[in-house]
Amino acid sequence: MQAILVPLYSYLSHRKERSTGIAFVDSSKLQVCHNLGILRHQVFKSTKNRGKGTRGWFYGFKLRLIINDQGGIISVKGTANNVDDRKPISEMVDELWGCLYGDKAYISGPLDRELAEKGVTLITGIKKHETQSDETLELPDAPETLYY
Repeated sequence: MQAILVPLYSYLSHRKERSTGIAFVDSSKLQVCHNLGILRHQVFKSTKNRGKGTRGWFYGFKLRLIINDQGGIISVKGTANNVDDRKPISEMVDELWGCLYGDKAYISGPLDRELAEKGVTLITGIKKHETQSDETLELPDAPETLYY
């Protein structure tokens, strides 16, 4: 697995395309081993990469992608899985402009303001207990189609 991560990151970072004004952000897990093998796993033993995703606990990393409306990769970042989804976004949007669509995990007032200063409008879904505003919409499943 260690031998694959560096070439994968290099490949994805060299396939970057330009922003078209419409972009989507999402994260996906890169699971190193099955949950039952976490205690026996030796490859990434020095890194504590146990975390919880939407489908339960896993041992591995998270791959974060920003893609344009044509499916081209604008930005890619690999992090430990215990890093909040909102943290690396400010570093990833340097070459971005226009609208950035994300799921409910990216709802954050400070992140909205920081991205607005860079010329990016963050549009997210709404949480169950919130009322819908003009900036929250139902999002297409564009990023998920790249992962599956």
